[in-house]
Amino acid sequence: MTESDYVRQVHVLSERNPFPRIVTFHFTPRSGRAFARTRIRLAMSQNMIVVAELSDGSVLTTSKWIEVTLNGCKED
Repeated sequence: MTESDYVRQVHVLSERNPFPRIVTFHFTPRSGRAFARTRIRLAMSQNMIVVAELSDGSVLTTSKWIEVTLNGCKED
């Protein structure tokens, strides 16, 4: 990463959770390598979507199917 070429934000989204926006990570050139880690509870199997916003305004996206074997969400 350089001052003019770096990952600005990474958004993690879920397709089928009640609240689709899971987390947004913010980075600057001083962050060094754009790396983050988190734990997420999912109500059901679904696609997880990751969107990366780069400093030049471009956007990269990918998705992955996540199989949930035990529901991690408590329903009242």
